[in-house]
Amino acid sequence: MDGFKLNQPWAGVKDYYVDWEQEAFAEPGRRALKQLLEGAMKAEVVGYLQRQRYERGKVVVDYRNGYYHRSLVTSLGLITRLVVPRPRCWVHKLRNVTGYLPRRYQPDCMRDAKRIYLATNYRQAVQRFKVWCRKWRGQLPKAVQCLEKDIEDMLVFLKENKKLWVKVRTTNVIERLFKELRKRTRPMSLFANVESCDRILYCLVKKCNTKWEDRRYAIF
Repeated sequence: MDGFKLNQPWAGVKDYYVDWEQEAFAEPGRRALKQLLEGAMKAEVVGYLQRQRYERGKVVVDYRNGYYHRSLVTSLGLITRLVVPRPRCWVHKLRNVTGYLPRRYQPDCMRDAKRIYLATNYRQAVQRFKVWCRKWRGQLPKAVQCLEKDIEDMLVFLKENKKLWVKVRTTNVIERLFKELRKRTRPMSLFANVESCDRILYCLVKKCNTKWEDRRYAIF
């Protein structure tokens, strides 16, 4: 974690990490770090959206519940079931919305919907979303509801550095990596053991990291 500039919600994480780095990281320590990480992530998202978890907002009629569980492997040990804020993928969501659209409405409705994520800031995106809802709710209520229930989670990407918006508003980068991993592992009929599979995957991921070092999303 050295070298990263942390904003206020994350200010205590680095100090905690350094304090425990020289000691045996017992289970109570992992639980404490898990709570600290979850608190920092939640504070960052809630601070941006100005709304607590499960709280209704002016933009949506459903509750905001954009979280999932992930495991985090660090030199301090394995942290399991870490509650991570979940951004939605615009490509997949608009694909779902298209399933509710008659063919004659698809070009115009999709063109208007894409203008939402092309906004220059969060406020403008919300305004464009409201305009889109008013225009299409009467004709296509199911399509509007499909986008409406997840809109806040789908706009979380706007809190990131503007240079990253194109990359983080979809899962294309992750899916491209998965595709590359499958392309290399599927031709192999079997692996000698789990460790041999791990070594191959590690080398492939390391190759991608090296390839991406000079890209604009190296800001991560």
